[in-house]
Amino acid sequence: MAGVSAERLRAARFGVATAFAVNGALLGTWATRIPEVKRHLDIGAGLFGLTLFAVAAGSLLAMPITGWIMSRYGSKVVLPFATVAACLVIVPIGAADSVAEAWPVLFAWGIGLGSMDVAMNAQAVTVQRAHTRPVINGIHACFCAGGLAGAVTGTAVAGSVGVSWHLTGAGLLGLVFALPLLRNLLPDFEIREGETPVVAAAAPRRALPLVALCAAGFAAMLAEGAITDWSAIRMAETGVSAGLAGIGYAVFALAMFAGRAFGDAAAARWGHARIVSAACCAGMIGAAAGFGASGPVPTAVAFLALGVGLSCLMPYLFIAAGQAGQGTAIAVTAVSTSGYVGLLVGPPVIGGLAELSDVATALWILPVLMLCGGWPALTALRRSNADRRGNSDRRGSSGRCGNSDRHSNSDRHSNSHQRSSSHQRSSSGRCSSSGRCSSSGRCSSSGRCSSSDTTRPTPDPLDK
Repeated sequence: MAGVSAERLRAARFGVATAFAVNGALLGTWATRIPEVKRHLDIGAGLFGLTLFAVAAGSLLAMPITGWIMSRYGSKVVLPFATVAACLVIVPIGAADSVAEAWPVLFAWGIGLGSMDVAMNAQAVTVQRAHTRPVINGIHACFCAGGLAGAVTGTAVAGSVGVSWHLTGAGLLGLVFALPLLRNLLPDFEIREGETPVVAAAAPRRALPLVALCAAGFAAMLAEGAITDWSAIRMAETGVSAGLAGIGYAVFALAMFAGRAFGDAAAARWGHARIVSAACCAGMIGAAAGFGASGPVPTAVAFLALGVGLSCLMPYLFIAAGQAGQGTAIAVTAVSTSGYVGLLVGPPVIGGLAELSDVATALWILPVLMLCGGWPALTALRRSNADRRGNSDRRGSSGRCGNSDRHSNSDRHSNSHQRSSSHQRSSSGRCSSSGRCSSSGRCSSSGRCSSSDTTRPTPDPLDK
């Protein structure tokens, strides 16, 4: 990133990572107390699913509005306000004594979470585009670490601390940790100079990958929301105590953290398409095997496998959306909103299926969602890279400006010093109207010919 020091980049990455950690900790804390809230409200699975619907509904309402605000002021301004809202509105949830009291509070909390989700993902894309190496998975790993910390802490204090006091403490701690660090965020327009979007320049070919990314986000977030809301209830049905019911979400968060913690290194070595497809296949097969058996251990294994499958999916959906050509705020908002549509329909769908059969049967939808989420993402990533390779091949075959083959370098270097000097002088002119150089040189971005080999462009974060 031009004009931004390495120290500021590290501070921005640490700041947005802290926001991810706080967001995960709030959700992890809430997930472990869901069974107690359900018992306190004394309602069935179907009505409770509609009650949980309030969180997703509030998020869905807030996301497009937040995206519009970010297009004017940027995620650097929006994220601190959204973090304060998410941390404060969680406090009164534990005091609700009926569905009529719980629904509006959960709806307001959803507004805070949705605004925070869009803003922190847009900021993460900005930070990633400022770096020359993959960092997006590490940032998202902090969400998993926060979720794991919230789940473990919630499981440990479930038998001794009331829901209201627990949620109040979690919200206040989130403010203490996040607010001092969010002042180091980057403006969204500060991106790397000369960065080339993954998708080709033609507008019709831009839209299709974004649609695929939105579809993948819908399926992935529906699965993640179902696990957050129903994993503790499913674990309780297998016979574990209320204090250990949060272990399902804990192993899910641990798998998500491990997958994302090593995801950047894996992407640099094997490529994003390979790790996305491998993780989704592992999640689908592991979840099917775990749900096919009975008992708490196989069920926990199923949630762990789903964590592996979802770990590498969402980070690359967001970074690919940020490079899809529609602008970071608009594209990230589109994927986030599509994901929260999944959250919107997820709780009532799982609750309705559970009402017709049971929670164990309803959760069989999760392996199917892994397939639906992984396939569009893999297709979008491969098509984006195919577009870039196709454009490069066309430029190379026509002799136009761009990254042409370098097989003739040795012939040029074997010429005499006089011919080499003459070549350098003639190549200092401008490119012709057809985009060709009069000599064997290349056209630079400024429209001039150059005889020397151009430096390879900085690898794109998705160029694998």
